[in-house]
Parts: sequence; structure tokens; C-alpha cells
Amino acid sequence: MRFYTNTHQYYCGIELHARVMYVCIISSDGEIVLYRNMDANPESLIKAI
Repeated sequence: MRFYTNTHQYYCGIELHARVMYVCIISSDGEIVLYRNMDANPESLIKAI
């Protein structure tokens, strides 16, 4: 298994449920860029990012 060990400008985490999802994007400095509870559909995610 290969692991990517370089740093990135942004990191994203998504907690997905049946109807909603929580999206958190942070910068490499640790600053929260986006933290949002939204509907669980592709359009909502694309609009947020």
C-alpha cells in the first residue's frame, strides 16, 4: 500500500449521513476555511467547494 506523505494546501473531511453531510476544509496552517452542515447531494458539495 502506498502512502502519500507530502503536504497539501488544503485538507477536507466529510461526514456523510443519509440526508445531511458535514464538510470541513482546513488549510495547511490549521485555519478552518469551511465548516458546514448541508444536504447530502452532489450539487451542495460542488457549490460549497
